[in-house]
Amino acid sequence: MALTKVYQLYAVKLGSTLFNELQDASIGANVTDLIEVPVGGTLPLFAAANGEKPEISFGTYAIETLLGLLGLAGGDAGIAKLLGRKIVNKTGPVAVGSSAHASWTASASLGLITQITAGNRQRAMANVRIVMLKNGSTAALVYSGTSTVDSYSAAAEHFVLGPISLDGTVIEGTNDFQLALNPVVEESEDNYESEPIFAAVRSTQPVITFTTTDPSIWTYHNTEIGASTANGVRVNLIKMEANKQQYSSASSEHILLTAGTGKIRCESVGGSKQLTRVVVVPVSPDNSTAPVVATVDSAVTTS
Repeated sequence: MALTKVYQLYAVKLGSTLFNELQDASIGANVTDLIEVPVGGTLPLFAAANGEKPEISFGTYAIETLLGLLGLAGGDAGIAKLLGRKIVNKTGPVAVGSSAHASWTASASLGLITQITAGNRQRAMANVRIVMLKNGSTAALVYSGTSTVDSYSAAAEHFVLGPISLDGTVIEGTNDFQLALNPVVEESEDNYESEPIFAAVRSTQPVITFTTTDPSIWTYHNTEIGASTANGVRVNLIKMEANKQQYSSASSEHILLTAGTGKIRCESVGGSKQLTRVVVVPVSPDNSTAPVVATVDSAVTTS
């Protein structure tokens, strides 16, 4: 018997925004089972699904679009879909405009960025979590069957790590940047609903890490950033231009991540290049200003 139901990961669609520059994507049903094994017994007498918290997670290079849609604090992701492109034996992928493709859908969802990573030769990538919600009588996760899928968008959002500065001073030899946002999600449940109907970001605790070959970084160990100047930490993600190299530093094509105040420490020294791992814990000075701010379409800025 020939296989006729084979699908290849194609894209994730949030509302009207298609993310096709994916590193990976997966759906988790996260079903909680209620199983009864009586005292003295060895065999289960009862089993039922006590709840389900489905979600989609994926990695994408389209950071600029993602920041415009969700921001660093997370937000409404609208109707979320994971799209699979049909593959035909001895032929290959079916044309995008065909209605033979597959989709899994959440009619309501919360989207949030969990981390952003980048390196000197490593493309910047964002990891995303989409929490699916039950919307009225519609289940949180539905296999939608066959349908058409959107065309690929232009693969134009590729960034690499640019200069990192502390209080206006550029740190040399930086690499392996990571911004972990550590969001805490409030997922309140109705006592008779088996699937989540409410989700919101209750708090975030961003942590910035990177490595450097600059030994003078130890002068910042266990000190406060932004204490003497308003510059704090500035991390530039430089946009790469198709079929060329990077856009010029002065052009407004890049992404700037800024942390105004916080604590910095140096954790380790090692490796052939004597790398130091730097950890910055940004904070909000007034409980209303975001600890980390992302500015898209920015020139490269260090002070």
